[in-house]
Amino acid sequence: MELEHFSHIHRLIYSENHDERVACCGCKKEISGPNYNCAKCSFFLHKRCAELPREIKHPLHSKHPLALFMASTYPSGQGVCDLCDKSLDNLVYNCSLCQFDLDIQCALQPCVTGTSAGNRGHQFIHLIRSIRVPFTCDACGVEGTQSPYLCTVCQVMVHKKCIDLPKTIRITEHAHVITHFYFLQESNELAQICGICHAQVDIDHGGYYCSDCGYGVHVNCALQHNIRVEDEADQDHNLNINALKDSSLESQVAMGEEEVETENKHFSHEHGLSIIDEVGGNKRCDGCMLPLSAPINGCSQCDMFLHKECSELPTKKKHPLHQHSLNLLSKAQTVDGLFKCDACDQYCHGFCYHCDKCDFFIDVRCSVITENLKHHGHDHLLRLVKGQRSYGSYCSACYCGKFTYFDCTKCDFSLDFRCASLPSSVSHRFDENHPLTLDYNFVSGKDIEHYCAICEWIIDPGSHIFDCVPWFYGCRECDISIHPECVLGRYPYIKFGGAYLYDIHPHPLTLVQKPFVKVQRKKHYPPCDYCAEPFSVGENIGDPCQDLALQCSQCPFVIHRKSPCFTQNVQEKTANA
Repeated sequence: MELEHFSHIHRLIYSENHDERVACCGCKKEISGPNYNCAKCSFFLHKRCAELPREIKHPLHSKHPLALFMASTYPSGQGVCDLCDKSLDNLVYNCSLCQFDLDIQCALQPCVTGTSAGNRGHQFIHLIRSIRVPFTCDACGVEGTQSPYLCTVCQVMVHKKCIDLPKTIRITEHAHVITHFYFLQESNELAQICGICHAQVDIDHGGYYCSDCGYGVHVNCALQHNIRVEDEADQDHNLNINALKDSSLESQVAMGEEEVETENKHFSHEHGLSIIDEVGGNKRCDGCMLPLSAPINGCSQCDMFLHKECSELPTKKKHPLHQHSLNLLSKAQTVDGLFKCDACDQYCHGFCYHCDKCDFFIDVRCSVITENLKHHGHDHLLRLVKGQRSYGSYCSACYCGKFTYFDCTKCDFSLDFRCASLPSSVSHRFDENHPLTLDYNFVSGKDIEHYCAICEWIIDPGSHIFDCVPWFYGCRECDISIHPECVLGRYPYIKFGGAYLYDIHPHPLTLVQKPFVKVQRKKHYPPCDYCAEPFSVGENIGDPCQDLALQCSQCPFVIHRKSPCFTQNVQEKTANA
């Protein structure tokens, strides 16, 4: 293993130890363990010295970052640490603007770097003042007027109540554990906006931060949404999406006579699953219902396939759309496994997360989208807005109005869950040579209106009204443009077919999509055994999904699957049974 280090002209080679007695060129202490060295120049650095951050922030000098140098930067070659007053004979963190210096021992105290547990490592003393002088708490970023507490090691100044802030907590608004910081060494656009109140977060003062996804919140916002351990439905489950013990996949080793084959036992299937390189036909993942792509876990005995990431989903998780813990189900608790996602408002099969208390459902595609979204279709960060929508606020990708959507704080752009979870590319018979990619920036090279290659309706009928253009699938090389619904179908995540027994009929019923007839530009669907008359999309008659139906193959019986026809009669029949 090699390392390019700013202090040396040659690449340094990693070594576990060194036989001869040599000193580290950084800290001047003897090397007795892992190190980086240059054999040509007899240059050595401890591993820990070689891997020090090149730039840090420090509470003693929060207005400027401190840069790492091998020795004092002054012309005389001498200097002293501004905290301990010792001579600077080795590695030093320096601010050239202010001539401020800290040796590495003072700069990287455990209470500064955050390696100490909780507030152990800090040495607080109470600064008793006769006159109240305002100060900004370094732990929570809120101004205080009472006498502060000062750490004599790192000089952070805090409220009394902030001395014992928890080091790590879990909040209802985020899926991962978040960690307290006094200042962030590295930050991004996400961390600088509170994920709860959406106000500015001062990263030079305290807050809570998720290193997995760059999510930041104010201390007070985090504490108001803190999840107590005793409030969890199941204390044995760690809700962290990265926790291996919560994975729905367990490895098993099958011993054969000549080889050892690893099989994964998944809770959703009776047989073991193994890695499959390729699957023929237009197969879909039984978890997310999207077309299969490697790597794939599949069953060699039956037609069951899962993307690797779908097979490793956590069995429990939190999601910002719901206040309770959600359980992973391989099938919704309905006869045919059909459910309606409460995030994207689409009917789905496949895996889902479910709340037993509230009957809340979310499909696995939407479950991985958190409250902060960075989407390829927009330049800015998008924030989740729940349960509110101002007049005239519509999804910029499809023009539909939603009560749960992602909003851009910098410009007039919104995105609903349905469009946020669209696959970036799909295969379609209209272009067998190229995949159709999701296009976010509609540009027509023609002076005529652009039409969908399937339905032949105009692609952007509302761009002059909404000041934006809808997303569509296309191939610019072949000059093909197609509406997402025309490519994916109206129900892209439903697995049609199968036979299900209901109490309302003696024969098995199959889930089908019924064809429609256009009359005066309206879609008319045939009635079912419980309908008084045909249903027309565009009229205000119940739930507009009458093309979903359960049909008997042995007799003419048909019932609409998602409408009062089904919900009222099936519930009544079941209740009376």
